[in-house]
Amino acid sequence: MRLGSPTIASHLLKHLQQQDIDGLRTIVRQATGEPHVASLRGALFESLAHKTLSAGGKYAYRVLSEPGALQQEGEEHEEHEQEGGMVEEDEYLEEDRMQVDVASTSQEQGLDLYEFPSNLTHTWDRDIKAFISSANPTYLQPIVVNNAAWDAVVITPSTLTILQMTVRNDHPILMHAIQSLLNRIHPLPKKLVFAFVVPDSISSAYTFQEWVVKKGHVARRVPANLRNMQQVVIALNTAQLLRRTGELVAS
Repeated sequence: MRLGSPTIASHLLKHLQQQDIDGLRTIVRQATGEPHVASLRGALFESLAHKTLSAGGKYAYRVLSEPGALQQEGEEHEEHEQEGGMVEEDEYLEEDRMQVDVASTSQEQGLDLYEFPSNLTHTWDRDIKAFISSANPTYLQPIVVNNAAWDAVVITPSTLTILQMTVRNDHPILMHAIQSLLNRIHPLPKKLVFAFVVPDSISSAYTFQEWVVKKGHVARRVPANLRNMQQVVIALNTAQLLRRTGELVAS
């Protein structure tokens, strides 16, 4: 089952959440098995993630290290300590208290924090050849569900974060599509991040992903700007995600 556009996915999400929030939570959280509902599960999770991340906030993340690469934990922690977080509590929290609990929960679990600005302008990517300015904080989203290589881009003057929402345990990166995206953004921010946004049930097992030229074909040569792009995994607590997006879905 495939959903043709973000609008269809959003309407389906709204209907399911109004009818049966427990059933919807089961679909979204189920990251393995039942292959015949895989596309539906992925589309619903993606719709939830868009509604949450486009509003900004703090989310738990960790860096995915390339096999054989040396970790520079001190430098990475210092570089990202102001960039976000997540809350593991099951109960709905008010925004002010949520920010405190996000930090404390992440510290207890040894997680780093990634922050998206709250003043993002949501923009639909209707012209895939148009140039994109990085001057203003932007949440860029394709007009189709299951875009080939990326599901959204968070653009600020200093950082470009490419988002791939998935419920799969692995998701190789389509090299040429990402290079084409980078060529459209001017000026290109200095810091480039590729973030896999996944349910928290699979985040701990996520590993560094290969660059591919097409499905099943690993790229032999990767341009320097892509090799230097940091990969991270952002874990979303789906139970809390449904509660936090409840008002947006019902509106």
